[in-house]
Amino acid sequence: LRKISKVQDLPAYKWRHPSPDKRKSKIAKLKLGADMAAVHANLEGIEAKTYLVGLGKKTANVVRVSGGPVEQWSLRAKGLDETCETWGSAWSFKTEVYFSCNK
Repeated sequence: LRKISKVQDLPAYKWRHPSPDKRKSKIAKLKLGADMAAVHANLEGIEAKTYLVGLGKKTANVVRVSGGPVEQWSLRAKGLDETCETWGSAWSFKTEVYFSCNK
C-alpha cells in the first residue's frame, strides 16, 4: 500500500512512465486484496478512525490510515465462498464493508 503526498500538485502524464518514484511512499507491507474500501469506524474500542479493508482468499486485511501511526492486521476470514479466487469489488456503507466475488 502506497501513499502519494500532494498528488494534486504532481504533473499529469499521458502514460505511467515517467511517474513519480513510489518506492519511498510505502506505508504498509500488507497486500489488501484486489480491491479495498475505506471505512470510518471504532474498530479498536477507543475512538473512530479511518481504515482500508480488503479481502484475500482466506483473510480480511485491515490497515489503519488515520488516528495515529499506520497499523495493519490480517484476520482469518471464515465462511467465505471457497470457489472464489478474487474478491474484486469492495464498498462501504456507514460502518459496514461489503465484498463481491469475481467468478
